[in-house]
Amino acid sequence: LFADTRYRLIVNGTVVAHGPGRFFVAKPEYDSHDIAPFLQDGANVIAVAVNSYGSYTYHSEYSHGGFIAWGAVEANDGPAIDLATPGEWKALDSPGHVPQTAHLSFVLNQGELLDGRRKPEGYGAPGFDDSAWPAAVPLDDQDHWGPLMPRTIPLLDEREVLPRERTATWAAKPHRDEDVYAFITLIRDGRCWRD
Repeated sequence: LFADTRYRLIVNGTVVAHGPGRFFVAKPEYDSHDIAPFLQDGANVIAVAVNSYGSYTYHSEYSHGGFIAWGAVEANDGPAIDLATPGEWKALDSPGHVPQTAHLSFVLNQGELLDGRRKPEGYGAPGFDDSAWPAAVPLDDQDHWGPLMPRTIPLLDEREVLPRERTATWAAKPHRDEDVYAFITLIRDGRCWRD
């Protein structure tokens, strides 16, 4: 699969992978995933959350959102299920994301601001009901990206690795002569406000 700018692949409620690696719009790179270990007997849910930066950063070019997938799941007692887009895919603009979010710095993308209370209940998990979602539609401007190529760097290793030992620990205590300052940046009407 490929997404512009980033994706999160979720199978039956488990985050399987993030991607793609950095790419130029003229030379997009796709990722290949074996999702068989995450499938179960009966109904399965394959979900992809796509986050399009929509602006230039030192990590990505100016572009617009897009997603493509292909492949198949072979069933034990029936025909293979085609995963190619648009196919049976459905799509929904995230009701929980705030698109007018400030950039993390002048070189990075916007922060991801998500109100989890507005996220569809059970999204990505078995039994999720997407019957009210509209069907995914092809983009008009398919030539925006160059030909897809396989990823040229390894996928992120997302296994949990626990520390072998703790070498030191300390606790910070407030000092009576210390001044502590904090600020929060809020987005209102597309502008930054500081309180």
